[in-house]
Amino acid sequence: MLMGRLTKGFVLIDVLSALLIATVAILLTLSSIALAARTAKLVKERVIQLISTRNENVKERETLFYPEKPLDEHF
Repeated sequence: MLMGRLTKGFVLIDVLSALLIATVAILLTLSSIALAARTAKLVKERVIQLISTRNENVKERETLFYPEKPLDEHF
């Protein structure tokens, strides 16, 4: 009789520890997904910023190295 109660207690402890481990695993998975989503958002913003900066630099370079002149000055 005593062994049956001890076994039930150990089973309960095993089940509770398994639930705790599963909960921690789920929380870690969800936090990893959230971190990946945040990283993707930051990467997207950075790419947009780099493209905008590049476009601005191209505009500056065109006006800097190739200023518009009337056709008379070229000949």
